[in-house]
Amino acid sequence: MRLLLAFALFVLFVLPTTAHAHGTRTAYLDVTLTSETEALATFHGEHASAGLRLDADGCSVEDLRGRSFLVRCPRGVAGVALEATGWSVEGVLVSRVTTREGASTGAVLTPRSPRLVLPGRESTARVLVRYVRLGGEHVTSGVDHVLFLLALVWQAASAARGRLTTAARELVRTATAFTLAHTLTLTTTALGVLQVPVVVAEASIAASLVLVALDLRPDDATAPRTRGRTLLAAAFGLVHGLGFATALGDGALTEDAVALGLVGFNVGVELGQALVLAVLLVLVAASRRLTTDRVLANVSAYAVGVTGTVLFLARASLLLASRLP
Repeated sequence: MRLLLAFALFVLFVLPTTAHAHGTRTAYLDVTLTSETEALATFHGEHASAGLRLDADGCSVEDLRGRSFLVRCPRGVAGVALEATGWSVEGVLVSRVTTREGASTGAVLTPRSPRLVLPGRESTARVLVRYVRLGGEHVTSGVDHVLFLLALVWQAASAARGRLTTAARELVRTATAFTLAHTLTLTTTALGVLQVPVVVAEASIAASLVLVALDLRPDDATAPRTRGRTLLAAAFGLVHGLGFATALGDGALTEDAVALGLVGFNVGVELGQALVLAVLLVLVAASRRLTTDRVLANVSAYAVGVTGTVLFLARASLLLASRLP
């Protein structure tokens, strides 16, 4: 027993100390492809003090600030091998290469393997797939967008009196109006034609949740009919498109892939939206067999409305704070 206890103390205290004393130190190398013929390489880290050597004819390296180097290759930097030299770090050099399209790749360099090959220009297919993934992730990961889609599904199911096929047709009408509307504002905002502050857009989306939650009442004569629901979905789609456009901000939509990025992102948004709608429609249809419509309506209304209220107050407070001197 004492032997086991001594071994445990050795593992807990002695080994970590030894590992820390002789552990691997890490430096970082960031390479940004600024054009087809130039790249900027910068070393980071307390122990990073290195140079660059090229294995390409006609290329040059300009030392900018000791740790930053400008690489120039008249024939293009794609496929050029950079070699880190003169390391003062005992361990590894973690490198990250950012392409002109915004994609990042990483690699680990060691003194025995110090070469980094710069990637070529991304193919059209890869750029398209990347923006499709970005659009899909933005829809499926946004609680405000998912809750709004839940409200659309519940409205369709309630109007169809539980008939799944009828609810699907109803949902196609409202979802199409929502899609066309948010595509309009997404595109015009991403292109800079329409400019709305992000905090205003996010607060407006939260407000749309509160408003749509007020219509989640079964068998209510005051609830909007099909045409009214379609118009409301279009109006709210204009607001949500402003939120979708924020995902393309901060350089996510590069100058080299504006049209392709918009198409891919929109496709991703629609695929993600279709997936969420299908899942929610099945869940709502299944839930109607377990409890009454009124219970489901109240649960959905409170889930959407309370969340929308909390988000609106939080986002509105940020808007007010930004306006204060």
